[in-house]
Amino acid sequence: MTPTGTGGPVGTPTPTRHPHPYPHPQSRWVPRRQLGAYLAAGLLLTMFGRLIVTWIAFGFGFVDTSVGEFLQAVLFDRSIVVEQELLAEHQWALTVALLVVGLLALLGRRVARGGALLLAFLMAAIALRELVGLATDERFRDWYVGSNGLAGQIIGTWVMALLIAVGVLVLMLRAGDRPAPGAPAAARGPGAARYTVVGVLLIVLCLAEVGWIIRTLADGVDAGDYFLGLVDASVDTYGNQIAGSWAFFGFAYAVALLVTGLLALLRRPVVRGAALTLAGTLLYFQLRFVVNTTFAESLFDDAQWPHPTWSMQTDHLEGWLRILTMVGGAVLAAVVIALVLGAPERDRAGTEAVVPPGAMPRWPAPPAQPAPGTGPTPPSALLTAPPNLPPPPAAPPR
Repeated sequence: MTPTGTGGPVGTPTPTRHPHPYPHPQSRWVPRRQLGAYLAAGLLLTMFGRLIVTWIAFGFGFVDTSVGEFLQAVLFDRSIVVEQELLAEHQWALTVALLVVGLLALLGRRVARGGALLLAFLMAAIALRELVGLATDERFRDWYVGSNGLAGQIIGTWVMALLIAVGVLVLMLRAGDRPAPGAPAAARGPGAARYTVVGVLLIVLCLAEVGWIIRTLADGVDAGDYFLGLVDASVDTYGNQIAGSWAFFGFAYAVALLVTGLLALLRRPVVRGAALTLAGTLLYFQLRFVVNTTFAESLFDDAQWPHPTWSMQTDHLEGWLRILTMVGGAVLAAVVIALVLGAPERDRAGTEAVVPPGAMPRWPAPPAQPAPGTGPTPPSALLTAPPNLPPPPAAPPR
């Protein structure tokens, strides 16, 4: 008979339950041994995201755009011309991604690792591009920092971005799960086929980005200037922009989609965070395009930069291709998000926890085995025999 509130029969102590420091490999939460790296990376990512927000807020003192117009442009209205001090849509999406992925890392979610690696590579590329432009071209440097008296703050911001990117890369690369000896590094089991579908869809989105890059080069843009502008911000291809031009981001997204797609085909669970970050960012751009095209005539009558309507887009082949890229891309991005959210982290035997001496064993703990020649203790013995009795005295010698 077991009284209410106890964990076993009469005479047995109630077991104490402790949170396991090495969760199941399928868990969405990081193990305790990796939590410090995630917390540090999350702190760095959110810190730089808040720094970008601070620069945008500071820029309102030098522009004519109101806060309402800025929020309208950020959310859905591409027809509003926003000054360069307030950045542009790619930088806004990057800021939101930094804050969201950083928050997930602070919460200790495994999915944050892939997104943090992707954002760290992107931050490093942007920072190096801006620093190269500032160091090599005096005219660009005068335009960038010559008249505002903020040269030290701006250069310091990009140096900080580069250091943060390197720090996040080191933390997240070392925080990966180590495969157990003989265990596959790829995800296995139910739902693992989702990675293959996600990889195919990401490569399709990559091909669409590559197609528009080829279209840009065929439009009379010098190929040398285009590729030099990817690493040097002072090269003026389509007008200078702060923190990366649209040509730079288009090429960066194409590379990121290709790498993430190939890793997804290999069923590497690290792509979950990267795929969610990429698909969410592209979905934001594509939905803004759909909203502007749909309401271009009625909602934006006084638009500073009129957006083409659906009828104007369908007048020529390039417009049809743009519609196919944006609308079809939005559908594919939504499918990628839905598939990745349900994809498994790793196979049950896919990771090996490094257990310090004296710590709890890795999950799941193996069941205790009885000594050779003995069987399990019957339940009746627990009720009849008092616990911790001294051994009986030895028989006297004859």
